[in-house]
Amino acid sequence: MTVTDGTTKETPRAHAGRIIFVAAVIAVLLCLAGLALRYRERKQAARPPAQPGVGSIRQITNDGLPKKNLVGDGSRLYFNEPSHGGQVVVQIDGTASQQAAVMPPSLANANILDVSRESELLISMPQPANAVPIWVMAASGASPRRLGDLSAQAATFEPNGKIVFSMGNALYRAEHDGSNPVKFASALGPVSFLRISPDGSRIRFTIGDPAVRTTLWEIHSDGAEMKMLLPLPRGPGQPCCGRWTPDGKYFVYENQGDLWIMPANGPVTAKLSPPVQLTSGPRAYHDPVINRDGRTLYAIGEMRTAAGADRGVQEIFTLQLRLP
Repeated sequence: MTVTDGTTKETPRAHAGRIIFVAAVIAVLLCLAGLALRYRERKQAARPPAQPGVGSIRQITNDGLPKKNLVGDGSRLYFNEPSHGGQVVVQIDGTASQQAAVMPPSLANANILDVSRESELLISMPQPANAVPIWVMAASGASPRRLGDLSAQAATFEPNGKIVFSMGNALYRAEHDGSNPVKFASALGPVSFLRISPDGSRIRFTIGDPAVRTTLWEIHSDGAEMKMLLPLPRGPGQPCCGRWTPDGKYFVYENQGDLWIMPANGPVTAKLSPPVQLTSGPRAYHDPVINRDGRTLYAIGEMRTAAGADRGVQEIFTLQLRLP
């Protein structure tokens, strides 16, 4: 219908159609904005963190017993627990969903030193006169076998199956069966907690008493270029132990009950990036073990007390690593 001012009046149907059109446009724009926001959130979530950190932490054992010497072969964890005045070797899977299994009684009082990629346990069994012979056995439970006449305070497997071990200040290498031990380096103090990089090119170890003061060192596998890595000037003063990530890019270690991570960027002579603290708070952690996925970290944890860590109640925890 035409009105006196010369304009055409919009019919109710046309007006409703325009409203529907505008509403549809707004709905499409809101939908596109939502998709864009979701894409941005996913992109940010997928972006690696600026520096290493720890996400979720979960307790996987609950027996309340002291634990030590935690090692892992990628699918199972092994550690020592007290039993009947001595100690035993305990085996669990990586989630502790399987009941803990005690290894054969023949391993009574054995200290776990390391486990190989092929699930062979390297153990020491102290004897009188301060002798500490080392043995090897399959984690399946086969009888342990003595490695020649070797004695050691620390020992570890190389990727090629050979064994690096320490006696006092000296570092030695022997064949897989313990034969042909050869000294290849001397340190400035008693060597403990030997660790080999995944490619076998570098060895890290601890010098000192963990209850007083320790230093973390590195040396090439051929014995060249020994160098102290930690502590840094004005840094925490008791670095100890630790493990390489499977790709060899990082090294997780403990320091006064906290876990730290250090990028292993370059040879021993290169400048290393500063370490990053992973844990803090009321719980102390030690004996870190890194799973084959490079993201799952296992450690023994206990609540701190005024005098330090409560060594009476210790459980195993998983900590999810977030790496750049």
